[in-house]
Order: sequence, then C-alpha cells, then structure tokens
Amino acid sequence: METELELFKDSKRTMLIVDDEEVNRLLLGNIFSNDYNILEAEDGEMAWSLIQENKGLLSIVLLDLMMPKMNGFDVIKHMQSDPATAQIPFIVLTSEKSMEVESLRLGAADFISKPYDMPEIIFARVDRTVRFFEHKQIISSVERDELTGLYTRRFFLKYCELIDRFHMESEMDGIVADIDQFGLLTEIYGNSVAEGVLKSLSDVLHIYAGQHGGIAGHGEGDVFYLYVIRSEDYEKLTKDINERLRADFPNANIHVRLGIFKRESKSVGLVDVFQYAKIAGDTIKDDYQASLAIYDQQLRETTLFKQRLIHDINQALETEQFVVYYQPKYAIKGERPVLCGAEALVRWIHKDFGFLTPDKYISLFEQNGLIQLVDRFVWKKAAFQVKDWENRFGFTIPVSVNASRIDLFDPQLSETLTELVESAGIEKKNLHVEITESAYSEKQETMINAVKKLRESGFILEMDDFGTGYSALNILGLIPIDVLKLDMSFVGKMHLSPENEKIIEIIMNIASVLQVEVNAEGVETEEQLEKLKTMGCDMVQGFYFSRPVSAEDFEEIIKKEQEAGK
Repeated sequence: METELELFKDSKRTMLIVDDEEVNRLLLGNIFSNDYNILEAEDGEMAWSLIQENKGLLSIVLLDLMMPKMNGFDVIKHMQSDPATAQIPFIVLTSEKSMEVESLRLGAADFISKPYDMPEIIFARVDRTVRFFEHKQIISSVERDELTGLYTRRFFLKYCELIDRFHMESEMDGIVADIDQFGLLTEIYGNSVAEGVLKSLSDVLHIYAGQHGGIAGHGEGDVFYLYVIRSEDYEKLTKDINERLRADFPNANIHVRLGIFKRESKSVGLVDVFQYAKIAGDTIKDDYQASLAIYDQQLRETTLFKQRLIHDINQALETEQFVVYYQPKYAIKGERPVLCGAEALVRWIHKDFGFLTPDKYISLFEQNGLIQLVDRFVWKKAAFQVKDWENRFGFTIPVSVNASRIDLFDPQLSETLTELVESAGIEKKNLHVEITESAYSEKQETMINAVKKLRESGFILEMDDFGTGYSALNILGLIPIDVLKLDMSFVGKMHLSPENEKIIEIIMNIASVLQVEVNAEGVETEEQLEKLKTMGCDMVQGFYFSRPVSAEDFEEIIKKEQEAGK
C-alpha cells in the first residue's frame, strides 16, 4: 500500500497569497499556479476570513506585513491564537530587512524579499517549506485515536482518499455524528462517563463501517466520521447507536445526531463532504425528536446563501449596503411621552438579494465573528449621527448600540468606543451600549470585567432582552448597568393573564431595588402604554410610536418633538 506521503504527491495543494498590491499577487500567482490552487487577499481582514474558511485545506500562506485594515502581524496573532490555524505554515513577504528577524521570531517559516525577481528560488523555498511541514505533521501524527481506536481525522481523510482511488465505482456517503450537549454531559457525570460514552459510540460506528465497506474516524471532542458504501436506510444505524448507549448508560439521556451527505460525484472534495454532513447534522441540534438529517438541495441553497453573505460582507460595508435605522424611545413618567433617545438597528440592502431582515445574517455573523465588523460600522454611524443632529437641531438624542458577545471578548473595547466618541465629538453618555442578557451565560468573569470597564469609562450600559436569556438574577448584583430593557415578549403577553402582569411588576421592583431605569420594548397599543406607566416604567419604544426608520425620517420625529415642546 502507498504511504501517506505518496498518496498526495501528485495532488494540488492550496496556497493563500496576501498582498495589498495587485501586481505582487499576480507575480506570485504566476509562479505557483501550475502547482497550487491559489487564493488571494488584498488586506488582513480578508486574509483572516479566508484562513478561517479554508483552514482544513491551506498548505501555505504567503503574507505581506504592511497592509490596510489589518496588518500582517495581527493576522499572525490571530492564526496563532486558534489551534486550527496555528499549524498552517506562513512565509513573510517583505522589502524591509529589519522585519525579517521579527517575522521569524513570531513563527514565520521563512521570508521572501521584494521585488520578486527570482521565480525559481522563490518556488524552491516555498516548496521546501510546504514539504517540510507535511513531513513534520505526518511524523508527529498518531494514526489512531488513543481513546476510541478509530482513525484520527487526518489519517481518516487519507484512507478515504485511498478508498476513492481503488473503488472508483462505489457510491459512498459521508456521515458526521455529534453528541448534543456533550459538555454538559461531562459536567454532570464526569470525565470517565463521558469517555465511556465516546468509546461506546465509537464501537458502534466501527462495527457499522466494517459491515458497510467503509471506515470510521474520530475528530475533536464528540465528533465522529463515517465513510461508507451508500445505504438507502440509515435508521438501523441510529437504532444501533441508541440501543447501545441506553444499555451502557441507562440513566443518561444521550442524543446523537447524524448528518449525512450523499456523495453523488467525486468532484466534491472529501473535506467538503464532511463539512456538508456536519451542516446537515447541525440543523437538528438539540432536537431530541430527530436523529438524522440529510444534506439536500434546500439545505444546499441555504448553505450557499450563507456563504454568499459571508463573502459579500466586506464589499457591503465598503459600499454602505448596510443602513442604520433608528427606533425612538420615549420617557413616559411625565404628562406626555417625551422623545428621550433611540436604538440603532442595522438593515442590509443587498445589491442582489434586496432588503434582508436581520435574522438572515446577524446570527450567522455572530457564529463566525464577523459581527464585529457590522457592530463597528453601526457604532460609527450612530455616533456621528448624534453629532449631526446636535449641530442641525440643537437637540441631543442619545443612541443605543449593540455590543455582541464577541465584542466583549475584545480587551480594547472600551478604548475603541472612547476613540470613536471623541472623533465624533459627542459625550460618552450619549452613546449607550446594549448587552444581551444571554452574553453572560459563558465566561462570566470576562464579560463582567468588560462591562465594568465600559461603565467606569463613562458609557451608559443597558441590558437587552432581560428575562429571556440566562436569567441569573445574581448577575445583576455583580454588573453595573443603568437600564433594564424589558423584552417585547413580556409586553405582548401582558394582557393575557394577571400572572403576566405580575411578572412585569416583579421586574419593575427589581429595577427599583437596583436603582436602574426600565425600558419596555414592543409597545403597540395605548392600553399597554398606560399599564406600563401605572407600573412605574421609565421608557418605552415600539410600533405605537414608530417603527425603526431611516435617519432622514427620524428627523421628522425630532421636529415634531420640538414643536410639542413649545
């Protein structure tokens, strides 16, 4: 049998070329295009996005250091902070001799000096680096996982390649198995039980693979892989899994989900096969009524749509396809409701798909970290809009902006927002920061410290969606906030029963004890408004007053408020 290195000797590797000069990317692309699949990035942000998307494919990154948006040093830091990308070799492109030592110190495999006038030498240095790292990875890898006895992911994919090579006529399917809430299972029952679950599951998969002309592998944590001859009915596999786990762990409610990709053509790469299978399985995550999901045309279209949105985000930000809308907030404790602020809400008017509602992209960008780009766009627009209204109307409208969980992990968050409000020429108290309650559900200490730092810097803090997320009341005693935002679901159900009203009254009492204001979202009727006012609510927003509107339309609301004030 061929060795693992011989298996890939004739295959094309994938290279990422990162340089802000198009001519440099073209020159390097010409040198390597016959031997590598070439990806290109013109700045650091694009490079990091491509590295994340292709981390399972990349053999080498050629990285310029001086670039816009994110420099090469920051790209290196991002790569080294993620175990999935830390092993990808990179070669620095530089015309500065002084940068070479620093690059090597940061982990660069080599450096290539500009200008690129010696193609043969450049190719040889890159080729040597790639082969060295491939040899190193093969030598350092263990073919089989110590716990389960299954192939590790790296060797699993290589043996899948061998199956394809020697059994071209076989129709093969890729399957990914995951265990729902595996971390919670470990926390409740301990490591020994969790490892026993992995072992039992691996036994079932190993037997099934042997019976169906395939192989099984174990990835990270609770992720398993199967590559087997096609079956028209995978219910037997789910039945075997459930019976084994119930027999071995009768007191644990263990849910294994299977994602299946039917590989109709070998043109679909093996990495993609299992990525698509994983996507299918994730559609039934935490759905204990379903055990398997097949990657079909509808799911394919959804996946392609999401990939398109991810691909388009940078261009959309540059061309301002994202638009910030504003929903007014009204103080209701006086004789009449008074305009007292606004919430900034982002809308995407896509060049091809038209108006996209936030549910189409917000959660997607939260999953991959791109939400930071959108958040910063909104922060800047909102801050300068506050200043513009001050200048033209002599009327200050504090605007609330959202800070996602990803933002709170940024140690420079407070400094970033401070620099922004100073550049806009507004006071910190006029850019409120909204933090969703569920953001505190993990790494509480990090989140609490981030919020404290913002508050100490002078920003107004609002807890959004209160009562729908983590709901740990003890958190309220640990974090400094100024406003509790009562989720619209409470307001919408208020009229249905006295119990619902009582819940709102309890939240009002909590806010009173903490000496924070309450802002109720989703107010749509006069009855709701009057009831909330009677309960002592401070502020409201909702369709009763206005939907979220453009900055231009919001100015009409300001004018009406000025007239009413007279």
